[in-house]
Amino acid sequence: RCPSSSPRQAMRREDEEGQARRKREAEAQAQEAKRQRALLEWQKKRKTRQRVEDSDDDLQGEQEEAGADEEEEEPAVVARIEKPKVKRRNCLEWRQHQEEEQRKAEEERRKLKEEAESRRRAERDEELNKFEQEQQRRRNFVLRRRQQEEDEKQREAEERERQKREAEDRKQEAAERKRMAAEEKARMPLELEDRKKEAAERREKERLRAEEEQRRREQEAEERRIREEQEAKAKQEEEQRQKQAAEE
Repeated sequence: RCPSSSPRQAMRREDEEGQARRKREAEAQAQEAKRQRALLEWQKKRKTRQRVEDSDDDLQGEQEEAGADEEEEEPAVVARIEKPKVKRRNCLEWRQHQEEEQRKAEEERRKLKEEAESRRRAERDEELNKFEQEQQRRRNFVLRRRQQEEDEKQREAEERERQKREAEDRKQEAAERKRMAAEEKARMPLELEDRKKEAAERREKERLRAEEEQRRREQEAEERRIREEQEAKAKQEEEQRQKQAAEE
């Protein structure tokens, strides 16, 4: 995966969120403008209606004032005075209510904007944190791999050096043995001849001893055979004598 894919995705997500946020703000502004226009139209209509009602009330008051007594005039005056006040009070309450609603809506939009901004910052921080962790993991992996390769190269170099030293040691030992053998051969040629003669004499003595032992065994075997034959012959003669004595 490309290492820059996460920042690119974060930037794309941030742009999309910005577009959505601007769209929501534009819609909210359009709704607010529509509401303000409706309020102005309503106020304009109310003012026109109020002027008409005031004119009617004035005309009615003049007629009543001309043809009625003081007792009948008081309700008309009260009605003429109180009616606009009630309407003005209702208009003021409605305007205050609208201002309160507008303030609440603005407060809600501000809270939503702050929450969206906070959520966007949190997501961006989380994405950056994940990206940094991924980068750190990749760097650690590369460092471990590089360290392993260096350790492997070091072990291979040490093994080659050890084998080289062992080969040199074996070569030196072989040369030393060869040199010592040559020196031994050059220093004691007579002793070698004497040892060879002694070995030949020992072999000859052993051969003669073996032949003597063989002859002795053969002689003992011959003597034993003769003795057994004599004993058998004597036994046979004894049996013959006993047989003759029994017949007599």
